[in-house]
Amino acid sequence: MKNIDIRYPVDIGIADIDVHKTNKKKVFITSANYYVKVRTKSTYNGEFGFDWIDVEPSSGDIQKIQDISFSDLKYFYKKPANINNPRDLGNIVEAGTDPTGAKDVIKENYKIIESGKKVDIPWILIKPGESIELSLEINLTTTAAITSEAISIMGDEFYDFEIISGTKSGNKTEKSLTADKEILTLKVKCLKESPEKEYNIVQESPGSVPFTVGGFKMMENKIQKIKFRVIALVSSDSSPATKAKDIFQKFVKADIMKYLNTNSLNQAGYEVEIDNQAMFDSLATATIDDYYYAFDKTDWTNKKYFGKKGTDDILAENKKDVGGPDESNDLDNIVYKEYLKKLKTNKLDYNGGIIILSEYPSSGTTGAFSRTSPLNHYKLFVYSTNLEHVSTYAHEIGHMLGLPHLFYLTLEKDSYEIDRARIIGNGLPETNSKYIPGVLKRLQDVESSSVDYFADISFTAEKATLSKAIDNFIKYQQKHHDDTKKLRDDVILKFKAFPDSYKVTPQYTKAEYIALCNKIMKECQDLITEEKKPKEEITVKSIPGYFTLEPKCYFLKKDYIILLKQKYEYLKLVIKQVHDNNLMFEQYKTQNLMDYSTTRIRFLHNQIKIMRDDLKNYQDVEKLSIAPKAPVKKKSK
Repeated sequence: MKNIDIRYPVDIGIADIDVHKTNKKKVFITSANYYVKVRTKSTYNGEFGFDWIDVEPSSGDIQKIQDISFSDLKYFYKKPANINNPRDLGNIVEAGTDPTGAKDVIKENYKIIESGKKVDIPWILIKPGESIELSLEINLTTTAAITSEAISIMGDEFYDFEIISGTKSGNKTEKSLTADKEILTLKVKCLKESPEKEYNIVQESPGSVPFTVGGFKMMENKIQKIKFRVIALVSSDSSPATKAKDIFQKFVKADIMKYLNTNSLNQAGYEVEIDNQAMFDSLATATIDDYYYAFDKTDWTNKKYFGKKGTDDILAENKKDVGGPDESNDLDNIVYKEYLKKLKTNKLDYNGGIIILSEYPSSGTTGAFSRTSPLNHYKLFVYSTNLEHVSTYAHEIGHMLGLPHLFYLTLEKDSYEIDRARIIGNGLPETNSKYIPGVLKRLQDVESSSVDYFADISFTAEKATLSKAIDNFIKYQQKHHDDTKKLRDDVILKFKAFPDSYKVTPQYTKAEYIALCNKIMKECQDLITEEKKPKEEITVKSIPGYFTLEPKCYFLKKDYIILLKQKYEYLKLVIKQVHDNNLMFEQYKTQNLMDYSTTRIRFLHNQIKIMRDDLKNYQDVEKLSIAPKAPVKKKSK
């Protein structure tokens, strides 16, 4: 019998078989008897972005998403069956009715590799210059013990890696394995801004070709800055400046800025800045007149913004809460408008983001609110009850940066149905008072219409195009007015000696013709006067990009078609943010910052991407030409 030299145990593959005095055949192993899970340390508290799933090692079946059981996944976004059909938007469906579809969506967004068994590749985001530590969990896939294996990972110009108690040579760090369930520590330092890039953990068995046993994907991590001015909302009685300072002191004491930049929004690569930081730096002696708005209690009581709940003073979320009609009070927009008026009396102005800290609680259960739409909504309103609740700020800025809640209940469903209806209609008969045609049908109807111009209200499109369309309509009506006046004046001059009953045309007498011209001229002038209201609004508000004109406005057919197409593109952006938030869980079950749980410390990687992508709505939007301003949606809390 010929001698056979087997260099490695068969249960981890054949490395090298020599049959003496025959041709040498070399077969490298293709799988290890272990795999490596990359996870955060137990002390993790939101210091960096980290998103992962757990899968059944043999089948790869989805078990958990960020430690949340798959059974707690309640809804997911299912893509359109026909992506070429603009009316097929896909839909949000119950996970229980299509668990396979739900798992397919998860697998599309999280990579799973095979290393004897299946293991996930987590998503990670750390900011340039920062260092973190990760746990590398070694898991055996067979009964055979680990013998002479080691793992390694290679760094580069973007990231430096070091396995603690291992060896390091150049960019490579390596560590021998000694036991099953061993947990190693990997130090990661980001050297500079990086594109999205995957890093593999490879086995280093002697004599074999290294192959992947684990890894992770580092997300694109350019630092993104967003700036707010923090102002106080107080009543004008009893030393408003003193009350404003007391509110600011609570903001400082709670260390809100540190939390936002080191334990929450930093996970998305954001740095939050305060426009009036100098005021906070010298709060005790600072003059704060330009950083608060004081309202008159009597005035706001009459307007149903302010009132009593029992014996407590409150701000009314809805006028009905203080005995008025069922009408929402958009206090963020109201306060912002009044604050800007106050600044202008001092020849000052401000166009950036704002955080409004209130002296009073809400009439309801709301602690704070912002909005996902308009896309460039840049206001956060915090009631007195939540001034020192740090996660409140991250949650609401998350809304501001495009994140809906991670749960999907009645309010979320209603909001989504409105988003869909704005595009494809709500399917009700046109005779129904709640009928919404949708922008696609409206566009189709206008294109086939013979009407010269159209009216609309609360209309969203690009500001520059809106402004030009308004000017075009005013010029059109002015020309119509002037042409009609010339016709009238010509008749008056030509038929000066004739009586009013004289027929100047086959249809009209002199008096009738003059009266008709006067009527047309008045209609033109009335339309011009009415059109000047949106003209003034679009001129006063220095918000470029997409813009919503609230007053009734008129557009010539050619311009209206262009504007409707822009509105369609905008509405697709709005609903895309909802769709990109593709997984929705049972409320209170997660540690996600967009849940209502007691402990909220994480974002999913798709949430991080939504927030990062949303920055363009706050940057130099004149250059980007997309700074959307949309129809106001219900407040997000």
